Amino acid sequence: MHSFGGRVLRVDLTSGAIGRQPIDEGVARTFLGGRGLNVKWLHDHVRPHTNPLSPDNVLVFGAGPLVGTTFPGGARFNITAMSPQTGILGDSNAGGFFGPEMKFAGYDQIVIEGRAPSPVYLFIADDKIELRRADALWGMDVWQATCAVQQEVADTAVQVATIGQGAENGVRFAGVFVNLNRAAARTGMGAVMASKNLKAVAVRGTGAIGVADASRFTALIER
Repeated sequence: MHSFGGRVLRVDLTSGAIGRQPIDEGVARTFLGGRGLNVKWLHDHVRPHTNPLSPDNVLVFGAGPLVGTTFPGGARFNITAMSPQTGILGDSNAGGFFGPEMKFAGYDQIVIEGRAPSPVYLFIADDKIELRRADALWGMDVWQATCAVQQEVADTAVQVATIGQGAENGVRFAGVFVNLNRAAARTGMGAVMASKNLKAVAVRGTGAIGVADASRFTALIER
């Protein structure tokens, strides 16, 4: 599938299990974009009236087919879960380089399930996936946590989505912040992330996103 990373990364924080599966082409064509993919996932995997702050809720990062291409503004990604602020569908998005980096690593979605027994962060470097301890990061603000993750992985260009003290302390409208200045700020996705004992998601990709017809795509961009 042109312009897709082609895979869904699934991480069960309760068990520590990590798996990959190919993206469903029919779903990708029917439910467009990161938001479409994420909402479809929640519809299929989260029961109505699930407690948003329970391990049964699912937190999904999604990036659409334009993300990672040369299309202007093709950089936004969505974070979706049952919202602790409203009790219904929660969805927020942010720009910057996190979404493209997901795609460069080969993932259209990152699905976070369960709850870790203690604070962790998720580190993704192409096919290398690790859950790392984050006890020392818990209590840090967004700036401190981002810097600490980049120092630990020895890569100042790694894209970090993290939460701050508000989310850790149960603020139901808390957001998720990407590289200090991009905020997925609506519907309390940071509170869901904190409820899973997940401090951050850090991603680095070395792949590329192609399109089916590069010359036609360029012409459309110029138009």
